[in-house]
Amino acid sequence: MPQDVGAGGALCYGGIQDIGEDECAVFYALVGGSSDGFYRYSYPMQGASNGTWYQLADLYDDQGVNAGGAIAWIPRTDSTDVYPMGQVFALAGHADLPNYLYSYNPATNAWRIEYDFGYDLAVDSGAAMSPGGGGYDVRFFMGGHSRVYLVWNPAGGTSKLKSSQPTPCQQNAGAALCEGEGTHSCYAVFGESTRDTFAWHNGLDPEEDGGQSRASARPEGVSVKVRAGSGEHQFIISCAPGPVTLRVVDAVGAVVAKTSAQAGSTGVELNWRSNCASPGVYFYIVGTSSGSDSGKLVVAR
Repeated sequence: MPQDVGAGGALCYGGIQDIGEDECAVFYALVGGSSDGFYRYSYPMQGASNGTWYQLADLYDDQGVNAGGAIAWIPRTDSTDVYPMGQVFALAGHADLPNYLYSYNPATNAWRIEYDFGYDLAVDSGAAMSPGGGGYDVRFFMGGHSRVYLVWNPAGGTSKLKSSQPTPCQQNAGAALCEGEGTHSCYAVFGESTRDTFAWHNGLDPEEDGGQSRASARPEGVSVKVRAGSGEHQFIISCAPGPVTLRVVDAVGAVVAKTSAQAGSTGVELNWRSNCASPGVYFYIVGTSSGSDSGKLVVAR
């Protein structure tokens, strides 16, 4: 890379394009680390020469990309006169406003604001993007411990932005999203000390075509309430009957406690003796037959 890559740096495939006299595989990259730098990498399909980095127009209005930066490309075959090289979408990863969905036209080397999320949705660490099934829309997470999963269809008229069912886990630092080409399946990990991998499948969109998460039949089918008492944390878990596991990990992912039980028709309650742990930040991961949940814990003295 021509610049050092920092938090929020992101890379996406940009199709096969004619660059100069060569047919090239193209990739687009955000530098991150509070920089607005944006680059294209062109790799010739013929010959043995190496690829080349080109600096393109900086992100719109000199917005620096921070943790939560994300990028995706779609071919836009619906409007080749306007987007003959497809269209790039990006999130800058700001925890504070402005919270925009940006788009870039490779044919004109120009950025614009595609959508303003306003005050309702904040882009933060853990945001992620991917082209949708067939490559004609963009799927993304908002990050920031939210469960928001959105679909942006640039050719969708007045209904370009759609929300889907909430994700089974909170989207934290390290969350990632991708689509299986031709399968209409969305694959995801949610970051921050969780290990579960999820897949939406059997439809273009879960809410429209009955797609289910393989790791969670219904993402909203499990909920966890945490009560901090004297020397212990109580976990009140609502879920379908079946085995339930609770893991508590520290900030570097080391397991500090693990327990399990069998949930009945009303769920189950589990306890963690937090008075045996050092003061600090911990995370819990609850696994059930109806899904998973995770969250942050604070142990103080």
